Amino acid sequence: IHSPPQLASKLAKVAAQKYPDSNIIKALHGVTLERLGKIDEALEIGREVCKTGDLDEHVVNTLTIIFKAASKLDELTATLEKVAASRSDDLSTLKAFFGACTRTFSFLKIQQIAMKLFKKTGQHKYVFWAVTSIYLQHLSTSSDGGDASKKPKPMLQLAETMCKRSVGVVGLGS
Repeated sequence: IHSPPQLASKLAKVAAQKYPDSNIIKALHGVTLERLGKIDEALEIGREVCKTGDLDEHVVNTLTIIFKAASKLDELTATLEKVAASRSDDLSTLKAFFGACTRTFSFLKIQQIAMKLFKKTGQHKYVFWAVTSIYLQHLSTSSDGGDASKKPKPMLQLAETMCKRSVGVVGLGS
């Protein structure tokens, strides 16, 4: 009798052979290997999928399981950054990169991507993400040994201005 992860791995392997161009099936096979404790094999499959550059939101979310288990989220983020740069008009790729940056606490990149997403979509929630990341950048630099109250606060002033403008446009309820 097979355990659920063993059976899932067997089925995913068969599906990956039947549909060799399906990145989601390959990624799911990698997850089943991760569940079986075969992290190195799962990571190998994850890296293979990343090399294709064909990473939609579902594939990225699935790969995140593998790379997180292997403590390699930075590697996945770097891959997504390259893919997002090559597909600057692809909103789903940019959102996937944004999500990866939030998982790795890359506050500056979160700010930059949030502003790109705002410019592309006009959705003010991305301005608020940028404001939040500016604040988090300020907190992280002040926690590096300096007194936050003595540091210049131009970024906080920028965040305040951005926030006020967005609230003026969409109100507080959004």
